[in-house]
Amino acid sequence: MHDYSEFKVKYGTQVSQTVDEPIMFLNFWDITDLCLGMLVILVFGTLFYAWWTMIFLLLFVVIIIPQIKRKNNRGVFQHWFYKNLGISLPSLMNPKGRRKFSD
Repeated sequence: MHDYSEFKVKYGTQVSQTVDEPIMFLNFWDITDLCLGMLVILVFGTLFYAWWTMIFLLLFVVIIIPQIKRKNNRGVFQHWFYKNLGISLPSLMNPKGRRKFSD
């Protein structure tokens, strides 16, 4: 068996195993924004053939949502409802009160 630890030290480079930032396209759009834009084009442009609805939603998804994401903390679209509307969804990950869910 060969030992490649010498090559690893001499020629190797360390690579981070986690993605600490979202994957961006043209340093403006998150990849999820582009996927949502493609979904809007697919649904409202080809299936329902509603051009004005497609254009409005495309402008909202590709222009307005990235601006909101840039100016607010991460997860603004998920946490806004909980913070401002007082929604409480207890589950195993978010138990309400001091109930016991297991032995």
